[in-house]
Amino acid sequence: MIDTEPRLRERLKELAGPLDESGADWDAVRRRLDATPRTTSWRLVLATAAAAVAAVVIAVTPVGGGLVRSVGDFSAWLRGQPGQPASEAEQRELAEESARAWTGFPDTVALRRLLAQERDGIEYQLFGFRTGDSLCLRLVARGSGEEPATSCAPLRDLQRAEAPALVLLVDHPFGVRQLPVGARPGEYAPVRASATFGIVADGVTDVELVADDGRRRALVAANSFLHIASDPAVGARVREAFATDTEGRSQRVPLASAPFGLTDGSAVSRGEAQGPTRVERHVEGGQIGWLVRREPRGEPLGDAATLTRVHRVVFGRVIQPDPKSFVRMFLALVHSEERNGPLAGQGPALCYGALRPGVRGYGCAPLDRFFDRGGVGPLLVTVGSRGGDQYSSVEGVASDFVDRIELFLATGERVAVPLEDNVFFVPVARTKFPVRVVAYDQAGRVISIRTFGDESGPRAVPGKERIALEVEGRNATAVLRVAPSTDGGRCWRISYSTGSEGGGCPPKSYRGPVLDAVLQPAGRDVFVEVEVRDEVDLVVIERPGEDDVRVRPVEGFAIHPLTTDDKEVFVTVRALAGGRELAKRGVRIER
Repeated sequence: MIDTEPRLRERLKELAGPLDESGADWDAVRRRLDATPRTTSWRLVLATAAAAVAAVVIAVTPVGGGLVRSVGDFSAWLRGQPGQPASEAEQRELAEESARAWTGFPDTVALRRLLAQERDGIEYQLFGFRTGDSLCLRLVARGSGEEPATSCAPLRDLQRAEAPALVLLVDHPFGVRQLPVGARPGEYAPVRASATFGIVADGVTDVELVADDGRRRALVAANSFLHIASDPAVGARVREAFATDTEGRSQRVPLASAPFGLTDGSAVSRGEAQGPTRVERHVEGGQIGWLVRREPRGEPLGDAATLTRVHRVVFGRVIQPDPKSFVRMFLALVHSEERNGPLAGQGPALCYGALRPGVRGYGCAPLDRFFDRGGVGPLLVTVGSRGGDQYSSVEGVASDFVDRIELFLATGERVAVPLEDNVFFVPVARTKFPVRVVAYDQAGRVISIRTFGDESGPRAVPGKERIALEVEGRNATAVLRVAPSTDGGRCWRISYSTGSEGGGCPPKSYRGPVLDAVLQPAGRDVFVEVEVRDEVDLVVIERPGEDDVRVRPVEGFAIHPLTTDDKEVFVTVRALAGGRELAKRGVRIER
């Protein structure tokens, strides 16, 4: 137990001075402090009920709970300037990179040099900067020929943090080595190096990362940490992080592992989804009135090369849903020029997407059915994440029925989602899933609820994957790999020499159908992929005019190459146990 009274006294006196204005209602705090009678003693304040003291501390400190730790808070990031100013050349490098990209950072960003580390002749330089309500770290690998790695976190997560560190990016790859001669289909090329970095509170002296291949100690300086793993084992991932203070106290830091391949997702779960569960007013259809009327909201669409390759833009605008964020969204009315695409012959379409550094993507749907498709209702929501980035994007488009949007996190936090001209974007820590997105009308009634599950689930046990089956066709080879999963089940993936791959890691309790079959093209070949339950001991493949093929399942799979150049291929697959047919299925493909 630590003696908190002197630290509370000192910290509260300090916080009565100039305060940060990055999100909290500091004017209200000052009013409350000013209203406190000056004759009230510190002893009396500290003797108040524990709940009241906790409420005062959370109200006035940038980091809730920061004073119950033996480390400080994130004031160096919220109100100070950690590290040293970047050189003019380094600042210009970021500015030029942003100027070249349609989705770059604002040119007013002030870059700070935090720390550097050299590994295998490559100098890794970590920079930090604030832009609006975001704090970003940028890692440059000089001499590697690789693009910088950048990740950003909302300041609200620093203000509410319970742990003394915040991980921003894990296991980001820099460079890929060649596969050895004779490598089998599905083998993953090893990376030259992987980087993990984040920020730390005042007083943190050590950050330890627990990975599949051992414990790693990060370099800590300037309120940040960095670890470069040289030639890490293929698929090795950081699973846990711990921050230690000057007195040797260690605390776990929330972390979502980077996914790897098809059988190693991120194992993170914070419990049940929170928030409303019942829609109070049901609405159908809807539109975006200002877009249909072609009102010049926001800014012109500008350089939309990605969009114009397949669509003719009729009218488009760029909207900044949150004035404190660097992320922008675009909406565009288009006519598709695809001949065989999903929008071919569908008439006018509405395209949307987020514009942010390093990400360029969009989605489109017929304009007259944009809010009528597949239960979208008045709110279209997209959730996405990239590699080891610790933040997922929650973004989308709302119809005119929607007045405001709220986000409910698994941690119990409620986040007001910035909504401007029918578009929204908000970053959410992957460690705070599942999330629930709730839309309200002008009367405050719930009109849409969208829940996005956590990223937890079984994954392959590292280092235990093995080849269970290898099948050669005329021009391609198929390889089945299996591995035990972390919940006692089985993970699998089927890889082809042509580069295609499929797989999964279902829960141990999952019992799929007795028989599942697909036809998989691989170059000139077509492979029959069959998955069966454990009780099936024989798979029979039938083709008209040919002899039946009988295959014994291996690890629940049967794979067989077909020798045919037919444009249309049809087979019948039967699953047997002890000579008795359990299931039968026909499968067809057109090439």
